Order: sequence, then C-alpha cells, then structure tokens
Amino acid sequence: MKLELKISPSQKYCAVKTEGYLWADFYWLEIRTDFLEEVSKGLISPYKAQCLFTKRRNTYYTYGTKYLLEFAEENDETYFIFNSHHGYIEIFNMKGEKILDHDLGDVFFYNYFLSETKKDLILNVWNWHPIEAVIYFDLKKLFNDSNYNGVELPDSYESKFEKWIDQSNCVFQLTNGNQYSKSECILKVTNDNQDQ
Repeated sequence: MKLELKISPSQKYCAVKTEGYLWADFYWLEIRTDFLEEVSKGLISPYKAQCLFTKRRNTYYTYGTKYLLEFAEENDETYFIFNSHHGYIEIFNMKGEKILDHDLGDVFFYNYFLSETKKDLILNVWNWHPIEAVIYFDLKKLFNDSNYNGVELPDSYESKFEKWIDQSNCVFQLTNGNQYSKSECILKVTNDNQDQ
C-alpha cells in the first residue's frame, strides 16, 4: 500500500494518507530537541509525533477520483480541508471536529491545485453528463461563509486547469487557453486567442 505524507504549513501537524485517500491519520508534531546528532545524520526523524485521529472517506468514487486533503491556516489556527463524501468540501479543526461543509452537488473531484500562498484552490471536476468543469475557491470565503460554493469558471466545460502563471496574484490558465485572475474577489477571463 502506497502512503503519502502531508505536513501543515506551521509544521505542527501532519497527515498520512493512503494512495486512494480512503483514510488519513492525523498527527501532532513536535520538532525534536533530543538526539540532535542522530537527526543531523539523518538516522532518525526530526519530529516526534502523536496520533490525534483518523478520518475516512466513503467508498463512492470512480476511477481517477482524487480526494481533497489540504492543510490551511486561518486566524492563527490550523485546519484541514477534506471531502469525506462525494461532492462535499469540509473544513475540520485539528480536534477532528467539522467546522463547515459545502455541498457542491453530484460532482467528482479528479484533481485539485492549491496556490503557494494557500489562499486559492482550484478543482477539476466532472459530473454525470459527463461534463468536465473547473471551480475556483477563495479560501477566506470558504472558511467564513457556509453558503459559498466557489465559482464555476465560464467557458471551462471540457477544459482543465493547466498551469499557474502568477500564484501570488492568482493568475492561471486552462487547457482551452483562457486565463483567469482574481481581482477584488472577482474572476475575470482573458484569452489572447479569442477574436476581438
């Protein structure tokens, strides 16, 4: 079984998840102050850890489905973003308690992209038509507004997130050539290939 390790930005927590993301164990981390010589030689981990809880994902998924698991920090607290069941994005605190959830409907997440600033999230999704789409999330709104379900990007059907152009200003491009940017929490689209 392949495992992945994800560490929070503060390096106080981590999650160990299965390749299929059907479960994830969450740990509290402490940087070692003992055995420094062994740590410096790479013989032991620089962290001590204590298991806090386990979260499980339901088994309703399709081939290629990728489950969302990302750490984020808001108001000096560490949280994690997870989708424990189909079509939902949920925010949990580090006690494993759900703070908010957002119902996106009957969509499958097949990939996601979190900006380096940890302020913007982009989901590649598809639903049963089957139609692919791209949904953008401002994480500040996601954390503070239970009615916020992101912005489905115009002209994103049958397209996917392709690349970041400028992560600090949230500028990115889709495979259809459209470029999007966040300005005052409003997404605007430009495409140099479009006829004027």
